[in-house]
Amino acid sequence: MIKINVIWIGKNHVGFPESGVQEFVTKIGHMAKLDVRTLEVKTKSKDAEGMKREEAERLLSVLDDKMNVILLDERGQQPDSIQFAKKLEQWVDSGKVPTFVIGGAYGFHESVLQKFPQKISLSNMVMTHQLARVVLLEQMYRALNILKGTEYHK
Repeated sequence: MIKINVIWIGKNHVGFPESGVQEFVTKIGHMAKLDVRTLEVKTKSKDAEGMKREEAERLLSVLDDKMNVILLDERGQQPDSIQFAKKLEQWVDSGKVPTFVIGGAYGFHESVLQKFPQKISLSNMVMTHQLARVVLLEQMYRALNILKGTEYHK
């Protein structure tokens, strides 16, 4: 069974969009082994750069060489659903676990961006990190269905 990791920095919220996250976690769970982790960072910094640095330290402590890390970043490529499915298949076939990472409110620290050059963007539009979680998981579910040849993607 395919294994996929999703890591996001922040807090889990009650209600929507958390209900959407749970819906797609359940659906994906029938097709892949999905590990979703929330990294809560108790930041001591009050400035954006300091927050990004603290988040980077926490993030870098959980990422390893067995993972094919893909950052969700506004400067990343914007694949359509079929392109995303093909990329997901390539990431899975690489022998490393595809690991999608959604950063904090200010994005990723330069140390993370340099270490992990693979980036995708979900949209040119700005959205909350909570909504980005739902969009990513829905597109992941769609990609898995495309790869299986089901009717979900029309």
